[in-house]
Amino acid sequence: MLSPLLSLVLLLPVLQNPPAPAPAPAPEQPKPAPAPAKPAATQSKVNWFAGGFEKALAEAKSSNKVVFVDFNASWCTWCMKMNREVFSTDEAQAALESVICVSVDYDKHRETAERFLVGKELPVALWLNSDGSVRERIDGFQDKSHFLANSARIKADIGTINDQRRKVDGNPADLDGRYELYRRLKAVGDAAGSAAQRAEIEKADPQGNSRAMHHFKYDAIKEGINAYWQQSKALDPKQIQTLWNFMEVETDPEIVWDGWMSLGNTYKWWGEQAQARGESPEAKKQRGVWRECLGRAWRGIPQDDDTLRGHVTGYTSVFWDLREELSADDKALLLTMNEMTSRRLDSEPLVMYSYAQALYLSGKSDAAQAACERAIELAKATGVDPQNYQKTLELIRGGAK
Repeated sequence: MLSPLLSLVLLLPVLQNPPAPAPAPAPEQPKPAPAPAKPAATQSKVNWFAGGFEKALAEAKSSNKVVFVDFNASWCTWCMKMNREVFSTDEAQAALESVICVSVDYDKHRETAERFLVGKELPVALWLNSDGSVRERIDGFQDKSHFLANSARIKADIGTINDQRRKVDGNPADLDGRYELYRRLKAVGDAAGSAAQRAEIEKADPQGNSRAMHHFKYDAIKEGINAYWQQSKALDPKQIQTLWNFMEVETDPEIVWDGWMSLGNTYKWWGEQAQARGESPEAKKQRGVWRECLGRAWRGIPQDDDTLRGHVTGYTSVFWDLREELSADDKALLLTMNEMTSRRLDSEPLVMYSYAQALYLSGKSDAAQAACERAIELAKATGVDPQNYQKTLELIRGGAK
């Protein structure tokens, strides 16, 4: 159990930037790909509705058509890339031919964006039913193949919010399905719809044993901490202790990942603050707790390649710089993470390089040398500068940490 003092500092960064798993100011999550260079304007072939958003909704209602809404901004280079590579193509034009298409400038129509909880992370694509309710939301850039596949799926009403609602209606006792509908409605700003689904879940599970109720409890704890912070600019140790205790016994992978990454990144931030004050022993202690939290979070890590790649290679780099203070458990965790990633992504030089570092820190020098040599080979074949890899290979061969 954490002491009140440690509990007090645990979530300070979380409150400054609530979305987990990477609270400010010291997130260590994979960085998004850099925005592309700003290109010259390209003429879109999409037939954009000229009358504005509200008139488009009226037209959709009278004609019984689906609406496609593209939220963009003049400063959004990913939006420009999508216009150049997707909306300017004959295939996109054909895919949207039977759809009312609306382009919404985020800066000029902020109220419309906020209505659907659209922020500055653009582009965002919304598909609306003819009655104006949201059918689907897709965040971020879509290349042409993904856009065309998503357009076909959404027009056919497959895997959409509508589809999820039909599944819930067909099996009202499926609380996981109902919770998924709740989340999707909440994400698009449908407060009434999401509240109705939550009420049904709470009614069906008064004991709070379902996955949905676990998420509601977790969200309530974090929301309570945020509310207290907004009111007082302070943290209530009892609230933070409640969150820590909750995480100690939680097994839902999504919460495990979200919660322990938040706690881990916060401890890392606390360690950086201590280091800035010249309190090196305290900083080292906090970094140790940070690494312990990473081990707990690993049990719930999402299994997509992008998350694994970014998480494992990023943390391996940080652990490598801190290798003099790593415990045996830290090294074992690092090797476990890298073994999984290298099996799945063994043709990527950075992944193999990270694996080499983890092997070396675990005392497996021969295997580390082979992995590092493989990383250099892959780097040269793919045009990646192998200079850092070669320096590490020299260290491995020399046997000095």
